[in-house]
Amino acid sequence: MKIAAVIDENWSASGKDKFLDVSFYRKIKDQRNADALIVLTAGEFGQDGTIAKRDKYRKAKLMRNYGADLVLELPIYCTLTALDTFAFAAVSMLEKLNCVNELVVFTEGTKEEFISEIAQFLFVESEEYQNTIKKYCAAGLSFASAQAQAVEHYIPGSGKVLECAVNRAAVEYAKAMKRMYSTMSLCFFECDMGKADGDNVKEISDICKEAVWKDRSGRSLATRFSRTLEAVPELHREKYLNEISGGYAPETRKILSAYRKQNLVNFEQFAELLAEDGREAEDTKRYLLRVILGIRQVDISICGLYSYALYVRALGRYGKCPLFAMVKTLSWIPVFSDDGSGGEGEAEAAAQMDDSGRILLEIDRRAKELHRLICRT
Repeated sequence: MKIAAVIDENWSASGKDKFLDVSFYRKIKDQRNADALIVLTAGEFGQDGTIAKRDKYRKAKLMRNYGADLVLELPIYCTLTALDTFAFAAVSMLEKLNCVNELVVFTEGTKEEFISEIAQFLFVESEEYQNTIKKYCAAGLSFASAQAQAVEHYIPGSGKVLECAVNRAAVEYAKAMKRMYSTMSLCFFECDMGKADGDNVKEISDICKEAVWKDRSGRSLATRFSRTLEAVPELHREKYLNEISGGYAPETRKILSAYRKQNLVNFEQFAELLAEDGREAEDTKRYLLRVILGIRQVDISICGLYSYALYVRALGRYGKCPLFAMVKTLSWIPVFSDDGSGGEGEAEAAAQMDDSGRILLEIDRRAKELHRLICRT
């Protein structure tokens, strides 16, 4: 039995389902001649700090309608990280299922040989390249832009390829597989993700709804962040923020200073304000969400010892699904299903874990509750 997998973390945040063919995942499965397709996705919040417009259970149901056989969630502590860490955590989870034969990675507007060449170059990361990218970052470029320009020096044409977020992710997945000597084979699937990201003409009503959602969710998150920080005594706030960031004091001081000076009304606007001071908006949003959810770096460092994936949550009901039964039997880490109704699967999985695993499950629960509160606001 051949099992393929894809990592599709930003599916709902981009509204991709409005533009993709309903047989999207079936086409991937047919092209790869796979008997089953597993989709690994983010839950309530995307890797770029975006807020999902629908709950993860509805998203998983839509994904299955599009041809996915099994939808898995990457835990929030893996999602709210830099892209390279996110990629490593995602590949690690699929590897630990111990039954995935092939990882299918999305690309856009480039050949797989070129992506492979870029991935190999960045995997090595020569000292000369590192000095080049430091120079661009020091000049004020974002890391993504600095990386694209730096790699262009060594592999002509790569700069344009790396300007595309889909291709940057593909490179990181390829690097992650090399890092862990993955037993899965890697293949690339060319698709026009630009349409999914909104290049199509949208109805005025859709644009208005999206603006209202961003404003409402941004205000709600700003309130949650303020409440979280105000609950910490003034003298201890810098220490608390350092625990979230891993002790990188200069950045936490910048955020704390900006918070004191500004009337924090909107989460997105605050992230953009900090981005003007040299910090990337996506990185800031991830950081602020970690503060709200209380994700301390010490908790995440524990995950690094286990290659990040400590458990697997399958979104939906899979009681009589042969694929789910096989995954649960073969997986090296606990697997449970969750359809949002509060079943016993998570409790059974928690019983198999140590305190670290249970702490991380609790963080997932807080993320679910936070998303529910935002949607209800």
